[in-house]
Formats: sequence, C-alpha cells, structure tokens
Amino acid sequence: MEKIVLFDGDCAFCNEAVHFIIKRDKYARFYFAPLNSSLGVKLRRRHKVINEHSLLFIENNKIHTKSSAVLHINKYLHGLWKVFFLFTIIPKRLRDSMYQYVANRRLKWFGKQKVCRIYPTHIQKRFLT
Repeated sequence: MEKIVLFDGDCAFCNEAVHFIIKRDKYARFYFAPLNSSLGVKLRRRHKVINEHSLLFIENNKIHTKSSAVLHINKYLHGLWKVFFLFTIIPKRLRDSMYQYVANRRLKWFGKQKVCRIYPTHIQKRFLT
C-alpha cells in the first residue's frame, strides 16, 4: 500500500477524480481513503498536513499536495496521462494557484456527492478507512 490517494469524500468532483484514477489504474496500484476517515486523519497528522483539504497523494511515505499530487498520480496512470507529469517543470507556486482556483469553487460548480458509487468487490478492497 505505498500509493494512497486521500480525497474529500463529500465532494462530487473529488469522487469523480477517484473514479477517473481507478479506470486508468491498469495495475491497481492506488488505494483510496477519505480525508476525514480515521486513516485519513492519521495519515495527515503523520505527514503534518492537518489543515490541508485538497487532494493528497502519499507515495513511498512521501506526501504530495495540491497540483503536485495530481501530477504525481498521473505518472502512474495508463495511457498518455503520464505526459502530464512533465508539468512539474512549471513553478509549484503557479501550478498551486491554478489548482486552488478550482479547489475553492469545486463544491459550488459540482456540488456534494449525492449517492455512493458501488464498485465490484476487488475495487472496494482498495478503499481504506
């Protein structure tokens, strides 16, 4: 379990992002946990990102936040999505400001998750609590 994605379980956009990752995770490398789950809180404390409410990606015990989380996830996805990792050459401050613009509006634009997606058992096992 070295690749863990922490996400806002109430956010419809965030849940769709998780579904997007699952569909392109050919080798089932990613595990998922809501930010506010007991594991999510524990991992955020361990990595000292307690007040962070964005997508987080833990890889080999290193945490990536905001745009870096998205770009580091992309390098493991099947298909051309790996190419987006090249955007790490853009200064983090600029990338994160664009990320934050969307993050601040995601609930207004996409709303809260109204129903839970039911995944097959082999995918359900990748959701941690």
